[in-house]
Amino acid sequence: MYVPPSARALDDDERELVELARRTIDAHTDAGPDEDGAQTMGAAVMAADYRMFAGVNLYHFTGGPCAELVALGAARAQGARQMRCIVAVGNHDVMPLTQRWTPEGMSALDPSLCQDRETAGSPIIRFNPRYLEGVRSGTKTKTTRFRDPAQLGPARLVFESDPEVVLSAEVTGIRHCLVSELTLQDAQAEGLTTTAELREALNAHYPDLAGTDQVDVITFHLNDRTGGAQTAGTPATTEPQGDDEQGAASHRTAPDRSDRPATGL
Repeated sequence: MYVPPSARALDDDERELVELARRTIDAHTDAGPDEDGAQTMGAAVMAADYRMFAGVNLYHFTGGPCAELVALGAARAQGARQMRCIVAVGNHDVMPLTQRWTPEGMSALDPSLCQDRETAGSPIIRFNPRYLEGVRSGTKTKTTRFRDPAQLGPARLVFESDPEVVLSAEVTGIRHCLVSELTLQDAQAEGLTTTAELREALNAHYPDLAGTDQVDVITFHLNDRTGGAQTAGTPATTEPQGDDEQGAASHRTAPDRSDRPATGL
């Protein structure tokens, strides 16, 4: 089991929070072991007066707020203004995380906590599955993105089918331009015939996109031109797939700890 460099023993308060977060996500997750789902993380926060609040992540096509934000919102709605500690737990006992608050705010996260040691690899570019055949055949060699940056070099193209399909690729060019500056060549490299068709396709993904908005035109090629692929289990999406308003937030009454001093942010 991977242990991050910042790991330390949990105190009693943190263990209690972890158990609350674990019970909350176990009660509300919509995914079984090793399955993708919309609700997969639980969080719990302890206020300065020792009240505890819990929540699970929400999901919609832009990603949705994570469980920590839901728990913090629940705490704020119940009058909590100063916090002691926050924890997060994945469904089915995936990697609990704990962070203390300091006078300056939450202590800095250990970057290694955000790395999945089993799936770490090249950056991911996500696609609607309807583009899979075009990418495999080579008729689609560009993708135009709004506020969804990419980087040059190796990449994993993830098509959000069930199961997901992952293609190994290389990003060879990134051009920044306005929507109004997109060219016929851009459209044809996306498997379309006109710039109007390209703009219409973009508006389907980004309904509020204007001609004056800047987009990234990303050029790529597959490393395996036979279209070989693997399946993957990476949740979340950056392209519109429909909204899911499910979620949960809760809070627990504080135990009697009047003998213990409160701390600030």
